[in-house]
Amino acid sequence: MSKFAPILDAKLNYLFSRVGGSAIKLGLETTQNLMRHMGVDVLQLPCIHVAGTNGKGSVSAMIESVLREAGLRSGLYTSPHLIRFGERIRISGDPIPDEDLLRLLDAVEAADQAQAAETGGRLGTFFELTTTVALKWFLEQQIQMAVLETGMGGRLDSTNVVIPLLSVLTDIGLEHAAFLGRTLP
Repeated sequence: MSKFAPILDAKLNYLFSRVGGSAIKLGLETTQNLMRHMGVDVLQLPCIHVAGTNGKGSVSAMIESVLREAGLRSGLYTSPHLIRFGERIRISGDPIPDEDLLRLLDAVEAADQAQAAETGGRLGTFFELTTTVALKWFLEQQIQMAVLETGMGGRLDSTNVVIPLLSVLTDIGLEHAAFLGRTLP
Protein backbone atom coordinates (compact mmCIF):
# COMPACT_ATOMS: atom_id res chain seq x y z
CA MET A 1 0.00 0.00 0.00
CA SER A 2 1.26 3.47 -0.89
CA LYS A 3 2.08 5.96 1.84
CA PHE A 4 -0.35 8.25 0.01
CA ALA A 5 -3.28 5.80 0.24
CA PRO A 6 -5.27 7.49 3.07
CA ILE A 7 -4.92 10.96 1.54
CA LEU A 8 -5.61 9.60 -1.94
CA ASP A 9 -8.82 7.93 -0.74
CA ALA A 10 -10.05 11.24 0.64
CA LYS A 11 -9.24 13.03 -2.63
CA LEU A 12 -10.89 10.33 -4.73
CA ASN A 13 -14.05 10.82 -2.68
CA TYR A 14 -14.42 14.22 -4.38
CA LEU A 15 -14.35 12.55 -7.80
CA PHE A 16 -16.74 9.79 -6.79
CA SER A 17 -19.14 12.36 -5.32
CA ARG A 18 -19.54 13.63 -8.89
CA VAL A 19 -20.91 10.29 -10.18
CA GLY A 20 -24.58 10.19 -11.08
CA GLY A 21 -27.01 10.84 -13.87
CA SER A 22 -28.42 14.03 -12.37
CA ALA A 23 -24.99 15.68 -12.57
CA ILE A 24 -24.60 15.01 -16.28
CA LYS A 25 -25.08 17.97 -18.58
CA LEU A 26 -24.32 17.00 -22.15
CA GLY A 27 -21.76 19.26 -23.77
CA LEU A 28 -18.05 19.96 -23.86
CA GLU A 29 -18.13 23.36 -22.15
CA THR A 30 -17.33 22.12 -18.64
CA THR A 31 -14.46 19.93 -19.83
CA GLN A 32 -13.09 22.82 -21.90
CA ASN A 33 -13.31 25.11 -18.85
CA LEU A 34 -11.52 22.54 -16.68
CA MET A 35 -8.80 22.15 -19.31
CA ARG A 36 -8.36 25.92 -19.51
CA HIS A 37 -8.04 26.23 -15.73
CA MET A 38 -5.53 23.35 -15.67
CA GLY A 39 -3.47 24.72 -18.56
CA VAL A 40 -4.21 21.74 -20.82
CA ASP A 41 -3.68 22.48 -24.51
CA VAL A 42 -5.23 19.49 -26.26
CA LEU A 43 -3.72 20.60 -29.57
CA GLN A 44 -0.35 19.57 -28.13
CA LEU A 45 -1.50 16.00 -27.45
CA PRO A 46 -1.25 13.53 -30.34
CA CYS A 47 -3.89 10.89 -29.76
CA ILE A 48 -5.93 7.97 -31.00
CA HIS A 49 -9.58 8.04 -29.93
CA VAL A 50 -11.46 4.75 -29.47
CA ALA A 51 -15.26 4.56 -29.22
CA GLY A 52 -17.87 1.83 -29.32
CA THR A 53 -20.23 -0.24 -27.24
CA ASN A 54 -18.16 -3.38 -26.77
CA GLY A 55 -14.44 -3.96 -26.90
CA LYS A 56 -13.20 -0.38 -26.79
CA GLY A 57 -11.11 -1.02 -23.67
CA SER A 58 -9.50 -4.10 -25.18
CA VAL A 59 -8.89 -2.36 -28.50
CA SER A 60 -7.41 0.66 -26.68
CA ALA A 61 -5.08 -1.57 -24.66
CA MET A 62 -3.97 -3.44 -27.79
CA ILE A 63 -3.26 -0.21 -29.68
CA GLU A 64 -1.26 1.17 -26.75
CA SER A 65 0.69 -2.08 -26.51
CA VAL A 66 1.59 -1.90 -30.21
CA LEU A 67 2.71 1.72 -29.81
CA ARG A 68 4.83 0.78 -26.80
CA GLU A 69 6.42 -2.17 -28.61
CA ALA A 70 7.22 0.19 -31.50
CA GLY A 71 9.25 2.26 -29.04
CA LEU A 72 6.82 5.13 -28.48
CA ARG A 73 6.18 6.61 -25.05
CA SER A 74 2.44 6.06 -24.99
CA GLY A 75 -0.42 6.96 -22.68
CA LEU A 76 -3.61 4.99 -22.12
CA TYR A 77 -6.83 6.34 -20.62
CA THR A 78 -9.54 3.74 -19.99
CA SER A 79 -12.25 2.84 -17.52
CA PRO A 80 -13.19 1.29 -15.24
CA HIS A 81 -10.31 0.32 -13.00
CA LEU A 82 -10.13 -3.15 -11.45
CA ILE A 83 -8.25 -2.54 -8.21
CA ARG A 84 -6.76 0.96 -8.03
CA PHE A 85 -7.97 4.19 -9.58
CA GLY A 86 -4.54 4.87 -11.12
CA GLU A 87 -5.05 1.92 -13.49
CA ARG A 88 -7.28 4.19 -15.59
CA ILE A 89 -4.35 6.45 -16.51
CA ARG A 90 -1.14 4.76 -17.68
CA ILE A 91 2.07 5.61 -19.45
CA SER A 92 4.03 2.82 -21.10
CA GLY A 93 1.95 0.30 -19.15
CA ASP A 94 2.57 1.86 -15.73
CA PRO A 95 -0.26 3.51 -13.76
CA ILE A 96 0.00 7.13 -12.72
CA PRO A 97 2.06 7.31 -9.51
CA ASP A 98 0.03 8.15 -6.40
CA GLU A 99 2.09 11.30 -5.83
CA ASP A 100 1.26 12.66 -9.30
CA LEU A 101 -2.37 11.59 -8.98
CA LEU A 102 -2.71 13.37 -5.63
CA ARG A 103 -1.21 16.57 -7.01
CA LEU A 104 -3.47 16.49 -10.06
CA LEU A 105 -6.58 15.68 -8.01
CA ASP A 106 -5.87 18.76 -5.88
CA ALA A 107 -5.45 20.84 -9.03
CA VAL A 108 -8.58 19.52 -10.77
CA GLU A 109 -10.68 20.11 -7.65
CA ALA A 110 -9.49 23.73 -7.55
CA ALA A 111 -10.12 24.07 -11.30
CA ASP A 112 -13.60 22.60 -10.83
CA GLN A 113 -14.46 25.10 -8.12
CA ALA A 114 -13.10 27.98 -10.23
CA GLN A 115 -14.99 27.01 -13.38
CA ALA A 116 -18.17 26.42 -11.34
CA ALA A 117 -17.90 29.95 -9.92
CA GLU A 118 -17.69 31.28 -13.49
CA THR A 119 -20.58 29.21 -14.82
CA GLY A 120 -23.24 29.51 -12.15
CA GLY A 121 -22.24 26.62 -9.94
CA ARG A 122 -22.16 23.71 -12.38
CA LEU A 123 -19.50 21.27 -11.18
CA GLY A 124 -17.80 18.77 -13.45
CA THR A 125 -18.82 15.13 -13.57
CA PHE A 126 -16.60 12.25 -12.51
CA PHE A 127 -15.66 11.55 -16.13
CA GLU A 128 -14.99 15.21 -17.00
CA LEU A 129 -12.68 15.56 -14.00
CA THR A 130 -10.92 12.26 -14.63
CA THR A 131 -10.42 13.05 -18.32
CA THR A 132 -8.85 16.38 -17.38
CA VAL A 133 -6.44 14.70 -14.95
CA ALA A 134 -5.41 12.14 -17.59
CA LEU A 135 -4.77 14.66 -20.35
CA LYS A 136 -2.87 16.99 -18.02
CA TRP A 137 -0.58 14.17 -16.87
CA PHE A 138 0.03 12.96 -20.42
CA LEU A 139 1.08 16.47 -21.45
CA GLU A 140 3.32 16.89 -18.40
CA GLN A 141 5.01 13.58 -19.14
CA GLN A 142 5.51 14.50 -22.81
CA ILE A 143 4.14 11.27 -24.19
CA GLN A 144 4.39 10.67 -27.91
CA MET A 145 0.87 9.27 -28.38
CA ALA A 146 -2.21 8.96 -26.17
CA VAL A 147 -4.90 6.33 -26.62
CA LEU A 148 -8.21 7.57 -25.22
CA GLU A 149 -11.26 5.41 -24.63
CA THR A 150 -14.56 7.30 -24.72
CA GLY A 151 -16.98 7.24 -21.83
CA MET A 152 -20.58 6.98 -22.99
CA GLY A 153 -19.51 8.15 -26.41
CA GLY A 154 -21.41 10.45 -28.67
CA ARG A 155 -20.29 13.81 -29.95
CA LEU A 156 -20.56 15.41 -26.50
CA ASP A 157 -18.43 12.86 -24.62
CA SER A 158 -15.75 14.75 -22.68
CA THR A 159 -12.95 12.92 -24.50
CA ASN A 160 -14.10 14.73 -27.65
CA VAL A 161 -12.19 17.84 -26.60
CA VAL A 162 -9.20 16.31 -28.42
CA ILE A 163 -8.47 16.35 -32.13
CA PRO A 164 -7.36 12.78 -32.76
CA LEU A 165 -4.91 11.69 -35.41
CA LEU A 166 -6.99 8.53 -35.72
CA SER A 167 -10.49 7.57 -34.55
CA VAL A 168 -11.33 3.90 -34.07
CA LEU A 169 -14.86 2.52 -33.76
CA THR A 170 -15.73 -0.86 -32.34
CA ASP A 171 -19.32 -2.10 -32.70
CA ILE A 172 -21.96 0.49 -31.84
CA GLY A 173 -25.14 -0.31 -29.93
CA LEU A 174 -27.86 1.60 -28.13
CA GLU A 175 -26.74 1.02 -24.53
CA HIS A 176 -26.77 4.74 -23.64
CA ALA A 177 -29.87 5.66 -25.66
CA ALA A 178 -31.43 7.45 -22.67
CA PHE A 179 -28.66 10.06 -22.86
CA LEU A 180 -27.59 9.93 -26.50
CA GLY A 181 -30.82 9.26 -28.38
CA ARG A 182 -32.23 6.16 -30.10
CA THR A 183 -30.70 6.63 -33.53
CA LEU A 184 -27.25 5.94 -34.87
CA PRO A 185 -25.97 8.43 -37.46
